[in-house]
Amino acid sequence: MRRIITHIAILLTGLGLGAWLFLGPFPAQWMALLVWATTLATSGAALWTTLSPVARGRTVEIVCPTLLGGITAAIYHPFALGKMPWMADHLVHQARAFLFYEHFLTRGRLSGWTHMVEGGIPAETLYPPGADLYLSLIHLLGLGQLSWETTYALGFFLFLLAYVGTFYALGRRFGGPLAGLLAGFFALVDPGAFRQGGWSFMVAWGVWPLSFSLILSLWALVSFDRWIAAGRGLFRTGLLGAAALLTHPFAFFVVFPLFALDAFCRWRPDEDWRTPVRRALAAGALTFLFAAWWLVPFLAYGPGYSAPVSALSGGLHQVASGLVDGGPWAAAWSWAALPGIAGMIWLIRARLHPPLLALSYFSLAVVVLGSTSVLAGLDAFSWMPPLAHVQFPRFLIVVKAAAFLAGAVFLVSVRLPGSDAAAAARPARWHRLLWAPLALLLVIPLGQRLVETQLLPLTEYKTEPSLKGDLRAAARHLATITRGRRDFFRVAIDGHFHEHRTAALVAMTGRPFVKLSYMPAETFVHATHEHPGDVPRDREELARLNVAYVVSLGPSRLPDLRLITRFHDVHLYEFTAFSPLRWELVTPSGQPVAPPAEVFVGRFDDERVELQVSGLPPEGGLLRLHVAEFPRWRATNAGRRVPVTPYRPSPRLTFMQIPVQNGAVVFSYDKRAPDRLGWILTGLALALLLWLRVAPRAWRPVFACPLAARGCPAWALAARARLSALAKDRRVRIAAGVLAALALLALAWTLRTHEEASGFTLSGARVWTHPRTGPQRCFYTFPERFTCGRGHRYVGVELREIDKQVHRVLWAHPHDDARLQIEFPRVFITGPLRVKAGIADSGSSSQIPVRLTVYYDGRKVATTTRARAGELETLVVPPGPVWLRSVDVRFEIETTSPAGRHFVFWPEL
Repeated sequence: MRRIITHIAILLTGLGLGAWLFLGPFPAQWMALLVWATTLATSGAALWTTLSPVARGRTVEIVCPTLLGGITAAIYHPFALGKMPWMADHLVHQARAFLFYEHFLTRGRLSGWTHMVEGGIPAETLYPPGADLYLSLIHLLGLGQLSWETTYALGFFLFLLAYVGTFYALGRRFGGPLAGLLAGFFALVDPGAFRQGGWSFMVAWGVWPLSFSLILSLWALVSFDRWIAAGRGLFRTGLLGAAALLTHPFAFFVVFPLFALDAFCRWRPDEDWRTPVRRALAAGALTFLFAAWWLVPFLAYGPGYSAPVSALSGGLHQVASGLVDGGPWAAAWSWAALPGIAGMIWLIRARLHPPLLALSYFSLAVVVLGSTSVLAGLDAFSWMPPLAHVQFPRFLIVVKAAAFLAGAVFLVSVRLPGSDAAAAARPARWHRLLWAPLALLLVIPLGQRLVETQLLPLTEYKTEPSLKGDLRAAARHLATITRGRRDFFRVAIDGHFHEHRTAALVAMTGRPFVKLSYMPAETFVHATHEHPGDVPRDREELARLNVAYVVSLGPSRLPDLRLITRFHDVHLYEFTAFSPLRWELVTPSGQPVAPPAEVFVGRFDDERVELQVSGLPPEGGLLRLHVAEFPRWRATNAGRRVPVTPYRPSPRLTFMQIPVQNGAVVFSYDKRAPDRLGWILTGLALALLLWLRVAPRAWRPVFACPLAARGCPAWALAARARLSALAKDRRVRIAAGVLAALALLALAWTLRTHEEASGFTLSGARVWTHPRTGPQRCFYTFPERFTCGRGHRYVGVELREIDKQVHRVLWAHPHDDARLQIEFPRVFITGPLRVKAGIADSGSSSQIPVRLTVYYDGRKVATTTRARAGELETLVVPPGPVWLRSVDVRFEIETTSPAGRHFVFWPEL
């Protein structure tokens, strides 16, 4: 005890002396560092060794998560105080949660139709309700007394703690508390990038449900690994996987592949392979069943009614460049990225920790197979059209998660080589006296640099912008002037196309709204507005949407507006052309009907509209309802079912119409076969879960594992024995080898001689570049490209975005000092040649033109010029005298731009 007291006294004295010295000039500060280091290395180490191994372990277990949680709370403490981030998509997620709570959850619905958004939307149908349900539950826990700003702030703060805590828990699981601390710190300080997670995407852009889905997927993977290894946790796995799917559809491409990969990583040749297969199928099926109530309708309606929002990753050369440069993702911190790369290589080489190994395999697959080089080379978008809805850069969120966990576990597993006999004889104490005083001078600058570059930037979020008070004032004024109104009207929210903070008006006012700009987190094709030209802005469109007031950030250019008041940049207008009508009654030819034809409203609810039509002539007419068209809508007229068809009064609006006669008209939003099937499947999964929790134990084995192993019948055993005997026959093996070789040769021949359906196969072309020094031949290389220089100077098959649409094209990058020639020999001309040509969205905004010239056997037949990025036009070349003949088709591409232009084209016959 006396020894412990002595060391405590020395430790406190040394720390105090160092603190006193640190307040002096530089020599005293240097001495302070030496005193601190010596005290900690002697008395501090002695005190640490006096603790029992259990006490030391518990101390580390307490200190690591406390330190990590304290740093996280210090950075994001305003959220815990009820101040939400007023940035980007956060206000849209708040508006969605408000609508879900007020119009769905409190009315006993989890999804359905609402007229609160534009012309109506199928809410929580094409975008999952997980995040909205999470925020609504927090609002319920506050007994409905919390403001929606406080609700969102607390929910977001708890999510951030859960996000960092997940990486700590998983790192600790596979490498101990120190690995958990490193993994959590890597995840916390990840600066992120657009569509790539991290601080930028979660906090600055507000797209945090994606990362919420990620951590649920990781927990589902861990639970699945326990199910595979020990046969326990099946229902927990299904519930966690379903929660991930119900938070973001991105999990559909993550959860199921990770289950399969983990089962593969757990499999051993000396074990029955059927057991992991059965368990993987059971977990995957149960995950699907628990989420089926939302997932089945989404898969049924999504392809036709979700706006395509695809985004492309880089090519294989960009992937390789990121690995070489230590930046495999945007804004990568090399101290996290490089250990992550090394850790994944180590895991794959050593085949350790099956969940992390599965994450490493998945990361390798998505980085390679998700590259534009592979997608374009396989023409994947043609035989898998749903890929048009996939944003491939988002898979880097999983890659980063794998890197953070693998890197942390790798770092704590590294064992430095010990000294040899000669080195051990050298006095280590004197060597420490040489390097330690010098290295101590770097400790505080390193810590300051770490705080300045990795931690302080995380606090650059806004919770009290001036716009917040202005919007509140506008909302209060709007509530005052509309207090006595009982008719239905909407409030239009105007401003910059990518300004989403004004969505706060939804929770502030509770009024139906039309956002006259892009609508994130809403994929309904009639409401998302992917392009500024998709936004309804003219007089008739706003009148059909029942717009009565406009709140604009800055002066609005909408027609027929009268300024009511303004609060700095927030303008409140009245739309003087407001129309209360929510329908049109016209003749079969589309002309307005003459009196006495009229429509009486009996009921106009979210999912049921009852009208009474009278005064129509015998031939009837058309009733056009100003509600967006969707397959769940059904209509009857005088008790008879009538077809519902789309009605497009303008290219930017889509409503529905029916043929109508005099009598009662009922529009009902009914569940269809996909909806019923989804609820039936989820009901079966819940019933199975309930049964296994309440059924007598004697009954459970019958239902506990319907995929349990069954004994093989005698005929199957006999057949397997005969096949085993044949497999050992030498002649059978020789024949099988010959057949396999022939099949491989046939496959190789088919792939090598494959011709593009367009008639132009790049591998058979000849490419030259013409710099000032004379023509130079470009050489063919991987992946399916001709390299003509460094960087972008190549001609190759790629996927590129033009006007936000993905196209498979030939990339060509001409410069002012290098004209390109691409010649396809002996092309058989069967008709007019169509050449799609333009400049990709990635091109600069400069208007420097690119000229494309087409030659047949050296004779110029057509030319065209493209100057504006984001436009793809078609040049049609008539066959002329070369019809049904083989000619050499040459394309010459040239520009005056010294930096080159991102030119693309695609010829086809």
